[in-house]
This record gives sequence, C-alpha cells and structure tokens, in this order.
Amino acid sequence: MFIRFETKRYNQKTQSNFGIFGAITELMEKGQIDQVLKTDSQNILAWFSKNLLSPRPLRLKGDEYYGTCWFRETATEHIKQAQEICHILNQLGVKTTIRTSEQFDEIIYSDKNQVVYRTQNTTW
Repeated sequence: MFIRFETKRYNQKTQSNFGIFGAITELMEKGQIDQVLKTDSQNILAWFSKNLLSPRPLRLKGDEYYGTCWFRETATEHIKQAQEICHILNQLGVKTTIRTSEQFDEIIYSDKNQVVYRTQNTTW
C-alpha cells in the first residue's frame, strides 16, 4: 500500500491536489506562519532532507512528466514526520487529507521509502 498526504488545494500542472511539502514551504516563504511553527516545520523538513531522496525532474522518452509522491507503507518514520507537518498545517487552517492506493498505472520513480506516480496528461 502507498500513502499520500495532501491539501485540498488543486494543482493544475499535476492535475492533483498540492502535497504537504509544497504547502508548508509556501506558507513559510510568504511569512504566514509564526516563529514557533516555522521552527518546528524547518526541523521536520531538515529531517526529510537527510532521510528521503528527492527525485530529480523525470524524463520518459525525452519528455518531462509531472508526478505525485507517495510513501511506501513501510516508511513508518517518514509517515510519522509527514503527520507532524499535517498537524502544523491544520493548526494554520490548511485542511489536509491522507490518501491510500494499492497500485498505479505508471511509476516513474521508486526507492525504498517512496514512489512517484505519473499523473495523467501532464507533459511540460
């Protein structure tokens, strides 16, 4: 099983809802988060920087594609940290949701903690 944490805000480019990493980063960049929650968020994002590979832009047959990132159910510490980001976003009035899936049509990146699923009709 795969798990995705996302907001209710729709992203036209990926044809899916924005993920929690983009949402928390945007709030920090716009100064819409108090210092305590900002520090907590930065600590969690620093943890992810050390413990989760960041997929590079992905190419299939010369074209670039957008995708959405999903945790593997075995990535328990990553999931726990993602839940902390959700908690912070919820405190800031940003609704989050957890989605699950058993399989995808096309996985364009995979490692031991995550997969990236190619979203439909989304070439750059």
